[in-house]
Order: sequence, then structure tokens, then C-alpha cells
Amino acid sequence: MQNRNLLRKQVIKERKRKNRLFFLSFFVCLFFIVFSLVFDDMGIIRYLHLKKGEQEILNKIRGLDMERITLTEEIDKIESDNFYLEKKAREELGLSRPDEYIFKFEE
Repeated sequence: MQNRNLLRKQVIKERKRKNRLFFLSFFVCLFFIVFSLVFDDMGIIRYLHLKKGEQEILNKIRGLDMERITLTEEIDKIESDNFYLEKKAREELGLSRPDEYIFKFEE
């Protein structure tokens, strides 16, 4: 009888040891998987950083598209509207007609 109890205790002890080993190895593997998913070169942090960079680039593209549209409209005005061309020449280049005087006031 006592021999049986010793055997039973030994079997229980072995099961506990195997269970502990299994859970320890399971959690170590789980830790490494989660760590690599978060901090690796292709992890979540890198993904979020790249996503933020993508949004910044898309915003720059939108801004450049708006600038392109504005410049295209201005080119069309310069090519077709002589009054606009004369206005730009007066404002930006300081040009005038031969019989005109230009007064510049300093603030």
C-alpha cells in the first residue's frame, strides 16, 4: 500500500513538473512572438511609423496638386488675358508705360 502511495505521489510530481515546463515554455514562446510582432523591423511600431510617413507624403502630394492647379490657372490667364499679364508685370517686375511714373512708399 505504501508502495502504491509513493508511486502515485511520484506520478503527480512528474505531471506537475511537466505542466510547469509546458507552461513556462509556452509563455516564453508567446513572449518572443509578441515581442517580435511589436518591436521587430516589420512589427507594429514600424508599421505605425510608416503609416504616419505615408500620411505626411499624401498631404504633401495634395498640397503640390493644389499648387499645380493654381499655377496652371495662372499660366492660362497669362496666355489669354493681356490685362492680367500687364497687372503682373506692373506688380512683380515694377514695369510701367513710357508716360507713367512709379511711386514707392516705405512704411
